[in-house]
Amino acid sequence: MKTVELMSAKNNFEAEIVKGLLKTEGINCALVGANSPYLGAGLPGLDVRILVNDEDLERAKEILSNRKNIEENNPEQLSDKELEKLALGEQ
Repeated sequence: MKTVELMSAKNNFEAEIVKGLLKTEGINCALVGANSPYLGAGLPGLDVRILVNDEDLERAKEILSNRKNIEENNPEQLSDKELEKLALGEQ
């Protein structure tokens, strides 16, 4: 299996949220650069790369797109507790 980049996250927190969301949908991913002490500093080129198997790429894009549409239409839908559970991969 070949891994491909799904997206870049601005920080570890965003990357973990995406990872948790994908995990709940049965898609494994890898975070590249997640351990950098400079993340969160807003420095260009230090984003966390989120990789998925090439066979999961289209489905992962669809999941993220659907999630973005839900959030745009109802930004108050998820509480902080729900976001935390999502980031931790809990259901």
